[in-house]
Amino acid sequence: MLASLLCEAGDLTPAFSPSDFRYTVELAPNTSITPVMVAIPADSNAAITIAQAANIFSDYEIDRTTVVSVVAEDGVNTADYSIVFYVSTAGLLHTTPVVCKIWTNPVSDIVTVKHNKPFTRIEVTSLSGKTLVVCETGHIESYRLNMSALAEGVYFVRIFNGNDFIGSVKLIKR
Repeated sequence: MLASLLCEAGDLTPAFSPSDFRYTVELAPNTSITPVMVAIPADSNAAITIAQAANIFSDYEIDRTTVVSVVAEDGVNTADYSIVFYVSTAGLLHTTPVVCKIWTNPVSDIVTVKHNKPFTRIEVTSLSGKTLVVCETGHIESYRLNMSALAEGVYFVRIFNGNDFIGSVKLIKR
């Protein structure tokens, strides 16, 4: 009933064949809308109706399914082609959220910097981005930072593991 079935956002699995009526399409992780399906009938007089998937992020397959219905010119013969969408999780990290904490805030002299991942360096920067303090910490998850030499104001505490930036927190010095 169809000569071709195409998806703008991915490849059909299995590849299109007029005798297959169920397909899947794996979508990129950053997909945010239901892709457009293009259906070309084998008979130019056939009628095609496309019912778009309701929600490609749903846990329910029925919500992630687009149905292409074809009615032949005779009005009797029909066929439904189902396309189920899956948003890929390939390349996404499933890890514990990164948590960076400081206390006391506001601070007058000593502030404790804690991160749920080991870090090797702390930098304190002004609001304009100027680096004011650099502390090489070793490979640790908690550090007591002396802020007594800095004037009252707002600062950013930036945390690094090697050269990799892993978090920051706004700090108020009183």
